Amino acid sequence: MNNLDILYRALIDYRKNTLDNRECKTQRKAIVSADNENDIIQITRKNCIVEEDWIEAIETGLVFVEKAIKEERQFIRSNGEVVPIEKVKRTSKDSVEHLARHSNLFTREPDEGEDLIPDQLYTVERLSDYAVYENRFLYMLLCYLRDFIGMRYERIVEMTNTYKGNMSMHKDIVESNRKISYEIRLEEERKNDDYLREHNAAQDAIDRILTIYKAVTVYLNTPLMVEVAKTPMLKPPITRTNVLKMNQNFRGAMKLYEFIAAYDRDGYEIKTETKTVSPFVGTVGDEIAESVELSLFLTYEHGLGIKDYFKENYEREEERRRRAEAKKLAEQIRNISRQIKESGLSPEEYINMLERRIRDLEKESEELVVARKLIDSMQAEIDHFKTELLHSQDTVRSLGEEITRLNQKYVDDMNAAELAHLEHVREINAEHEQRMIELQDEHAASIVALNEAHMDEVNAMQMLHAEEVEALKAQIQDVERQRQEESERYRNELAAVKQEFTDRMTVINAEHEESMRKLNAQIESNVARIKEINAQYAKLEDQKTLAEARLNALRYQYGLMTDKDDFSSREKTDEIERQYQVFKKFFKTEWKKTKQKIRSQVFTEAKAKEQAEKAAKKTGGVAYPQPPQPPQPPQQPQMQQPPQMPLQQPPQEQAGTPSQQPSETGIENKHEEQ
Repeated sequence: MNNLDILYRALIDYRKNTLDNRECKTQRKAIVSADNENDIIQITRKNCIVEEDWIEAIETGLVFVEKAIKEERQFIRSNGEVVPIEKVKRTSKDSVEHLARHSNLFTREPDEGEDLIPDQLYTVERLSDYAVYENRFLYMLLCYLRDFIGMRYERIVEMTNTYKGNMSMHKDIVESNRKISYEIRLEEERKNDDYLREHNAAQDAIDRILTIYKAVTVYLNTPLMVEVAKTPMLKPPITRTNVLKMNQNFRGAMKLYEFIAAYDRDGYEIKTETKTVSPFVGTVGDEIAESVELSLFLTYEHGLGIKDYFKENYEREEERRRRAEAKKLAEQIRNISRQIKESGLSPEEYINMLERRIRDLEKESEELVVARKLIDSMQAEIDHFKTELLHSQDTVRSLGEEITRLNQKYVDDMNAAELAHLEHVREINAEHEQRMIELQDEHAASIVALNEAHMDEVNAMQMLHAEEVEALKAQIQDVERQRQEESERYRNELAAVKQEFTDRMTVINAEHEESMRKLNAQIESNVARIKEINAQYAKLEDQKTLAEARLNALRYQYGLMTDKDDFSSREKTDEIERQYQVFKKFFKTEWKKTKQKIRSQVFTEAKAKEQAEKAAKKTGGVAYPQPPQPPQPPQQPQMQQPPQMPLQQPPQEQAGTPSQQPSETGIENKHEEQ
């Protein structure tokens, strides 16, 4: 029960206490009759006539839009990148093709029996992209429809469900014992009124609009449209792709878009209806007078502050009514007891009989109410049918008169048309016969003239034909002679061109062979140069590595190594290993040269000793040859000591004895023994 129903029930209860009271009747009559020409109630409501063309167009187009969304058009996007071989999950044809074009991805030579594996590989990730042009068009269309429908729905609902009412009343009442001057002016506006919404003549159209609006909202919340909403929205004009032109569903969606884009009307028509009640008579006047009396009473009560006084009077009156009701009930009980005694029935039987009678009366009352309602409805239908019958009789009468008039007019028109037709036919027949005679005479004369002209033309054409035949024969002979001359000339030119082509090819072949010889010589020279450069580069690289090894050895020998010089990493270890291999190669080369020098020196000393001994034998003296000097090992490059930094020998070198420290001479002697 809403607030208006509660107020109506309160008004009914209020009027039950004042309706039949003589004093209240007198006061209401005085209020209603006083200055009633100034009393006015004016109600304004708006009726809407919705144009259904845009609703039907959207309902039809949404069918195609739904089917187009279900197609879920997409394209596959490929993202490729080169990743380490450890991160590769799967390979594809693209991976193999990329590896065939990029052999630099192989950086290590496999051991014997192992597979050739690259360090990196090209992988392709294929992703589904739903942001195609057609799906973005659907999203734009649905957004347009949402705004298009929502705007019109809100306006229609707001205007048709809005109540506007105002009342103005001014009364001056003079009685024997009181004088009243009462003026009221009120204005009210209710939006989304329940009664107007339920009794709206355009409610069916509003329900249809709400249905298509909800459908558009549902389509916008589909997974496809949610994904497409992340991309930038399309802006007109729309490009008509093949899908938008050929696909039936997208073509229907495009048709709906064109309709919405070209629609420039509101799509509805608002008619304002104003109802005026003036003056207040009958029930309206009595109820308004009740509100005036109630206002006067409230002013009197609260102005004097006598609410408790009226409350005491109300309680005394209620108590009196309860006592009167109890007395009446006791009297009814005594009457019932007397009736029970007179009927000779027990109280239970009498009660059951009364209950059955009450049920029968209630049933009869219900049937009577139903019958009365049925009679009222049937009477209303009878009145309606009578009204329609009268209208139908008037319509039939007017239509009969119109039919009679039209029939008579048709007969007159047909008679006149038939007479005119017969006269016209006679005139046409006469003209036709005269024209036939003239045409026959003209035809005979033209045949004679045509025959004569034809014979003259045939003779002239035969003579002309003979002359043309002779001329063509002479022309054919000239053409044949020219053809033979042209043929001979073409054969000579062809032979000259062939000879020129042969000579040119000979020269070109000779030039090509000379160019190939020069290119081969240049290639061989470049190859030799490349080998020489590679050898020089390898030699310089070994010298650089050897220099770095010597530098590290000297730094270690003189204690210049610090904590920052960490050689425990893999790269540093590989570098030291490479320096060691270069030093071994250097040592072998230098040691080979040293051994050759040692052999040469020993041979020279032995020969000198032998010569000295021979000389001593001749002179009889003793010769003491100089002891041989051991060959010096290759000199290591010395590193200049930094200034003001004392150098300390490592603890092993300070604590060791000369016999414990390996010497270069000992190493050389060991190699000599080997």
